[in-house]
Amino acid sequence: MSLRLDLSVENPRLSVYEGLRVGLALENLGQAAQELPEPDDESGSLSFLIYREDGTPFLAMNGLTSQAMTSTARIDRRVAREVLKPGGRWNWRADLSGWHYPLPAGRYLVEALLEDPAAGVHVRSPRLPVEAVDPGLTGLSVLRANPVIDGLSFLFHAVEGTAWIRQCNATRPLAAWYSRALPFPSVPIQVLSQPLFFRPESFDPFFRHWVVGSRDGRLEARMIESGEPAPTDMQATLPPGRALLPWAFHAFDGTLYVALSPALGAFEIHVWDADGLRLLFRHDLPGRPAFFCLGADENAVHTAYEDGGLACVSLDWAGRILVRRRQPLRGLKAQWIEFDAVDGAFFAFFRDGDHGKTCACVEADLDPQGDADAFTVRPLDLCLRGDVREVHFRRDKRRRPHVLIATAGGRLYYKCAAKALMRLADGQTAWYPRVSSAGRTHVGFYRKDMGFRFREVNQGRGRRLKDPG
Repeated sequence: MSLRLDLSVENPRLSVYEGLRVGLALENLGQAAQELPEPDDESGSLSFLIYREDGTPFLAMNGLTSQAMTSTARIDRRVAREVLKPGGRWNWRADLSGWHYPLPAGRYLVEALLEDPAAGVHVRSPRLPVEAVDPGLTGLSVLRANPVIDGLSFLFHAVEGTAWIRQCNATRPLAAWYSRALPFPSVPIQVLSQPLFFRPESFDPFFRHWVVGSRDGRLEARMIESGEPAPTDMQATLPPGRALLPWAFHAFDGTLYVALSPALGAFEIHVWDADGLRLLFRHDLPGRPAFFCLGADENAVHTAYEDGGLACVSLDWAGRILVRRRQPLRGLKAQWIEFDAVDGAFFAFFRDGDHGKTCACVEADLDPQGDADAFTVRPLDLCLRGDVREVHFRRDKRRRPHVLIATAGGRLYYKCAAKALMRLADGQTAWYPRVSSAGRTHVGFYRKDMGFRFREVNQGRGRRLKDPG
């Protein structure tokens, strides 16, 4: 069969946070038309084979691994075919972020393989060298939102001043729809805007974010669509005495809202458009807590903060208080608070001092059946030798908490409800742990030379982390 398959690599030197981006050209050199797997085929007909530098096989990825790592639906093995005329040529590009995990640090060779036994097709491209590097990780911003579908958006910050954006399915976050470096420098405070809406008419809004940053007394906002810069960007001068807080929001029409800090324990919400910043309201929290969190939806701005326990306040977009609730937690201090726009809840972790063993996972639902159902407090007895440095948890559909805990001793643990602790890894000072329980439970963390990866938790006997495929 007279076919030629050519492969090109857009990013032959890449980080462990992004996937290979490749170009393919398939040419029919024969005299007869041929029915072949089409470029958008999602079966295993087209594979990318990764070899170590010495030529030994390392990894294979194809449409079947993509389905397994981005969706919980049944894998579809059907081959979609199309006729390629004599002398015809197909050209297409692929972002392999959605085909498998990003490559670990190292040097490799990559090859494309197209095979369809039913049509007698078996053609390979030449092998090309690629190198993956780990630039380290100094910060991680994660946003869960459901403007169209339930998704997770990540912003990875490295030592060298570069940031990478990744977006994936919250129910199956093993591979990503895309993952690539931002086309502008990272800054110390950089925020992904949370959408305030749900609109199922189009998938486009799901892949659209504002990236908001602050530098030298100025605010910068750039629109990103599927990891690529859109022509929309804005700049504004920070009002005197203000600093950018790590929360921003956008409406369906693209209107941007940013949170600024005017003083300790206070926040301002500004609308930002082509005319600049305009103050909507300021809110001062009782007791001026240094530690608080913000979230929002179309109807309200929500805040949670420590106040002898966990306090939650909802305000309309003019700053008027709609609801105020508080859950006392005697003797416990907040270590972590986070807003989840899809669950419509704040999640918080409290403990009795830096070296205490009594902890509690607290959930604050913003739309409960009644005030008595607003808070869920789950005591957590941690028999750990080291101090807790990092923590993250979420509840599954059965409302069981799944908790990741990193200690000062460099160990990372997983705990589900009343089950015993399971040690996942050790040997690092920072793990950036994340739990996703939108569907099956997945735990994610950074590992040197491997980047940031999620793995599924097998909840059966002998709990373990499952590898995909």
